[in-house]
Amino acid sequence: MGSTTPQSERRRSKRFSLEALVTVKTQDGKEHKCATRDVSTGGVFFYCDAQIETGSPIELVLVLPAEITGGEEQWACCYGKVVRVEEEVGGRQYGIGVKIERLSFLPVATTNR
Repeated sequence: MGSTTPQSERRRSKRFSLEALVTVKTQDGKEHKCATRDVSTGGVFFYCDAQIETGSPIELVLVLPAEITGGEEQWACCYGKVVRVEEEVGGRQYGIGVKIERLSFLPVATTNR
């Protein structure tokens, strides 16, 4: 007999609730302002007015919390693929799950005084 893993929980990384603005760029070059629901080291779930197809490549720019970065909050550009799309009540927004395939931290801008 082989061991079995419960089907209900396939998550490999801890999820953090995070309501923050995220800029989403789709493969057609359009940018959308959206809002995250939660993030993990493996993915992001956000709400957006635009419908984005499952399987689409996507770019996200957002501030990741210290719990994810292991230090301080940090701006990041994430590249990934849409793995889930949920239509919200009323059909005005979509819940979109993205698997992160690549992540780059962005430099913090400083100003001279």
